[in-house]
Amino acid sequence: MVKIFISAFLLAIASYYTNPVLNLIEASLASLFLVWGIKNTKPDKDKTILKLLLWGITFSVLAFYWIPDTLKFFGGFSTSLAYLLFALYCLLSSLQFVLCGILYRIFNKSFFLKKTLLVFPLAWAITEHFFPRFFPWSFISLHITWSSFAVWSQYVPLAVLSFIFFWWIEVLVLILNKFVLGQSVLTIQGYKTYLTKEINYPRILFIAASSFLLLISVGHVQKELILKEIQEADKINVALIQGNISATKERDELLLATYQRLTTQALQLGAELVFWPESAVNLWLPENLKQVDELQIDIQASNNIPLVFGGMTIREIPTRILKFNTVIALKSNGEVAGMYHKKILMPFGEYLPFEKTFPQLRDFSPQTGELDSGDLDEPIIIKVGKHEISLAPLICYEDLIPNLSQAMQKRGANILVNFTNDVWYGDSFAPIQHNLLAMWRAVETRRFLLRSTNTGWTTVINPLGQVVKSLPTFEEGILIAEVAVL
Repeated sequence: MVKIFISAFLLAIASYYTNPVLNLIEASLASLFLVWGIKNTKPDKDKTILKLLLWGITFSVLAFYWIPDTLKFFGGFSTSLAYLLFALYCLLSSLQFVLCGILYRIFNKSFFLKKTLLVFPLAWAITEHFFPRFFPWSFISLHITWSSFAVWSQYVPLAVLSFIFFWWIEVLVLILNKFVLGQSVLTIQGYKTYLTKEINYPRILFIAASSFLLLISVGHVQKELILKEIQEADKINVALIQGNISATKERDELLLATYQRLTTQALQLGAELVFWPESAVNLWLPENLKQVDELQIDIQASNNIPLVFGGMTIREIPTRILKFNTVIALKSNGEVAGMYHKKILMPFGEYLPFEKTFPQLRDFSPQTGELDSGDLDEPIIIKVGKHEISLAPLICYEDLIPNLSQAMQKRGANILVNFTNDVWYGDSFAPIQHNLLAMWRAVETRRFLLRSTNTGWTTVINPLGQVVKSLPTFEEGILIAEVAVL
């Protein structure tokens, strides 16, 4: 049981750092301790389901400790209710690993799966891919720095990479058991000696070594092709503006002065396209806006440059007024080039689940918004100099959803752009975790991902999942970067 807790601890704290090498080392050790803790168990002491339940709870508590404060700050929940919801979240999240334990028990009845070391990797990959999760965390998420392996996410879901990696770990545990501890895993699990001889060690080691060399070598070739493509592609200079606006500060048009001032500086630094984060313009704008000159507020402030910003829009329909969390793109002359409405809203922040059925829930979360899910989901086309750029907007949590960015890529998006305001998480590790999970979208789509945030972590991520530029958190700043149009 000790190995299980060590595994959960290592994986959770690995998400606290921005050092990708440290992430990789700790996550790999976490997988080793997890497999070792599950496999080296005799049948009469098999507590796989309990072990995985405790693993899930431990990991969730340590990795997402910031959720209660966010619920209080963002949704206005009381302290007791916030911690009650957090406990419920940890328990529900852990059901994924309970299901994994159940599948492990079922698959463990197959001697073929057992002797080929497929039982645990298969059980884990199935639950990781199909189990609904609020935060789509994969065990392989922290291996983003291993580019030659990570590039395969262009072709297969992350759960498949988790399956492959766990199988390699299984082989490593097999070697350690046989050649270091001097016994087979099957012997440990109570099988007779003649059955343990069914494991073909040379064949398994050959398959493991050859699959490792094949995937990594081909992945390395893919990596070099991507670097060449980046080198040969057209480039544009973009500016990501990090205003560092407090959530407790009154957010009205006066706050535009910060973004306008920094945009003027960005122009002087050679920016061709400027991005402001989510809710940078905290005014309700009409969805049918055609030209910013129609407004009383000069958003661009005489900065004649294409600008893409996070704002809020309304749409009047006969029955009510729809409200959207929106990204708006402006041409250099102030004309609206396009809009995108956020599709996947944050529960307890942007909307209150079950409120229509139980209106009384509003009393427990008075600060929760009343936004509507958007129906505008096409890439935004905007002209930057001689280039016509197709942008894939992703608002806040949406950069954690692979399907959204992949759909935009298939529709011709050249660049992914995430507009985020993570101020609600406070001075916690949540913005680092958000960025870490989002980095995979760049690898999966073979596109640059720009993360324009209010308080950080503002980053530019290349198609290999590498942070090429970033700004410190909770500081006002301008990030200027040359981005390849792929």
